[in-house]
Amino acid sequence: GTYSVDVATSDFLADNIVEVDVLSTDAAGNSVTSEGSRDISVDLEAESGTVAVNTIAGDDVINASESGAETIAVSGTATG
Repeated sequence: GTYSVDVATSDFLADNIVEVDVLSTDAAGNSVTSEGSRDISVDLEAESGTVAVNTIAGDDVINASESGAETIAVSGTATG
């Protein structure tokens, strides 16, 4: 069969191993305990990213006409 259980995140942060003990009972009432474990890693460090800004106002110059606008669009890409 399968199983699923919610584990507190703090438990994973405190110990980098998941240990599971399962008690199962068959139709005749016989019980057995099975064990399993898995090492995990917790990565709390973000990798640095990059930010690129696209050309502003079509030519990177805000001219007299554009300077009267309420807003000027700034766009680009970000990774990481």
